[in-house]
Amino acid sequence: MEQNCAKTCINFPKKCGLCKNLGCSNLDFYEEEKQRDNVATNRNYKVGIRAERAIVSKYGGKRVVGSGSLSGMFKSLSGDVVMPEEGILVQCKTQVKKTPLESFIVRKNWLDKHIEQAEFRKLKPVLMFSFAGTQKWWCISLIDEVPDDAKWVAANKKSVVLFRQQLELNAPMYFSFKNDNNVYIIEPASNVFKRDDER
Repeated sequence: MEQNCAKTCINFPKKCGLCKNLGCSNLDFYEEEKQRDNVATNRNYKVGIRAERAIVSKYGGKRVVGSGSLSGMFKSLSGDVVMPEEGILVQCKTQVKKTPLESFIVRKNWLDKHIEQAEFRKLKPVLMFSFAGTQKWWCISLIDEVPDDAKWVAANKKSVVLFRQQLELNAPMYFSFKNDNNVYIIEPASNVFKRDDER
């Protein structure tokens, strides 16, 4: 079984043990060879992997291999990066375009799903994102107490638009989706992970 899977596994030659323990016939993780080639050259896929590796390299933690294709079946594979020491589960979002963009849309369903996955793993959910053409990361996380002088970003029921120029002030900002009790804080990753070498 393992030898047959090795020819079509999109994660080959890494060994995750799934083909040995579960078989690969019903797993999206294993695909026909032609489909595997398409996945390997897919720009979105490659950009996502690079972003996850960049986060691990800069802030620590460990990539969750197979999180995209298997998280629906195995909640233990949810999230993109896990940071056990900080008790954080990271969901990574970045823009595919090479040219810098001035805004980033964060969707409510991203956060809802990530919160559910983090609760299952008993970790704090943090969504990290970056603008195209930059190496700077911002974090979005839940917050219980909001200061009186908080700066708010307008959000609708399904999404919030974040503007790069506004975030570059490096001051924490807050938002809440309409008809939702959750309040989120947006802050530079350097604030969360105590790093001062952001560019």
